[in-house]
Amino acid sequence: MRWVILVTGVTGILGGIIGTRWRQETFPAPGVVARSQVNGGSASVGSGNAASPQAGPHTDAGGRQPDANASALVHHCHDGDTCRLGFGPGQSVWLNVRLAGIDTPEIKGRGGPGQPLGDAAREAINAAAKGKVVSVRQVDLDQYNRPIVELAVDGRILNLELVEQGLAEVYRGATKRLDRAPYLASEERARRAKRGIWGLSGYQSPKAYRRSKSH
Repeated sequence: MRWVILVTGVTGILGGIIGTRWRQETFPAPGVVARSQVNGGSASVGSGNAASPQAGPHTDAGGRQPDANASALVHHCHDGDTCRLGFGPGQSVWLNVRLAGIDTPEIKGRGGPGQPLGDAAREAINAAAKGKVVSVRQVDLDQYNRPIVELAVDGRILNLELVEQGLAEVYRGATKRLDRAPYLASEERARRAKRGIWGLSGYQSPKAYRRSKSH
């Protein structure tokens, strides 16, 4: 019963309650994104000098404006696209979230030894977000009722930066209220530059890797 209450509260929190009770922020458009260097299996998001992905005003494919955003403290990110956030006064509400629009290489776990650059993606998102207050925009819920969100720090959408650096591919499954165009443009630039995963020989997508380990 406590878990059901939490999920219901989470949806309300990220849908608007936080926007009224706590500090409301303006979510940045997917604009300037800096390049990270992937070297020896490590990377940092938001450093370097890659070309910046350009995008227009941040609306979804249907032209709708983003929902009110929440502020949260990032405790840590378990892998490249899953983070634990603290919401509310004193960050008393902890919540695991999935990063919208991206799929990062799998790390070592019960499903297998992990993929190349899985650890690099985790290190990059933690370097950019861990211990920082971020702006959070929820776009959907996943199959485990985790909020699917975009995170922004200092005017940068971190989800998009991971794609730009070749540390994530674009998630192509159904996602509500997410404009996928900037993500696809970033992925195409990373592919052409052979950054990160796109420079690997015999690259296997995270989806294909998970499927191979499930049999």
